[in-house]
Formats: sequence, C-alpha cells, structure tokens
Amino acid sequence: MRGVGRSSAAISIVNALPTGIGCAHGVRLYAAATVELQAKATMQIEVEPDASRTPIVVRSLEATLRRLRPEAGFFARLHLDSEIPVAKGLKSSSAVATATIRAVADALETDRLRPGALVLLSGFGGGMTWASAVLRWGG
Repeated sequence: MRGVGRSSAAISIVNALPTGIGCAHGVRLYAAATVELQAKATMQIEVEPDASRTPIVVRSLEATLRRLRPEAGFFARLHLDSEIPVAKGLKSSSAVATATIRAVADALETDRLRPGALVLLSGFGGGMTWASAVLRWGG
C-alpha cells in the first residue's frame, strides 16, 4: 500500500500576551510525505532521510496506524521531502507530521471525511503558541 500527503508551512502572528488575540497565516512552502505500508506482525518504522526522524513524525505515524487499523501491525517506510526551513518559526514539524498523517490515510484509503462533516483542526507550537478551528468539510 502506498500513500502520499502534503501540508504547508505557516507563521504565527502573536500578540496574545497584551491583547489575548493571535493567529497563524499560511505560507507557500510545502512538506510532502510518501509512505509505503506492508502488513507485518509487529510495528516497524523506517524514515528517510534519517535526519528528519523527529519524534513528532514517528509518533504521528504510529498513532495514525493504530487509530485507523488497531488490529494490524505494519512495516512502514516513510520518505519526507520538505522545502520548509527548520527552526525558523514556520511550523516545519507540524507540517511534516500533517503530511505524514495524510499519507497514511491515503495509503489505507480511508474515507473518513464526508461532505458536511465537522472537522476540528488544532495546532501547537513552542512556548505559548496554539490555534484551533472548527469547519464544515466540503460545504
């Protein structure tokens, strides 16, 4: 099974300390993930390039597989490609983790989002940065 996912960078516009209001704005820089899954008795994960093996990516991959297919074990080979600079405040870890989750969902061919479904989106950054939104999917 093979799946692909993509996500964009964002910047935080934080003025929450004095005003209690802050936001994030999307940026046209992207992270892509390609995952290949093979059924196995246990969970094994390989990430390329190895320098991208951040804990959030591995945890996101494991959690998504356990949530979508709790009864199965997998060998997962994940390839990451990102044009988002690391440690520059552009949400690179969140973008790579989101691309990974989307790739796993694509590989498992899940149709969990149907038009009209409510979706909760949450993002967390370093320090006091966070944001969330609820939207109606596809109309």
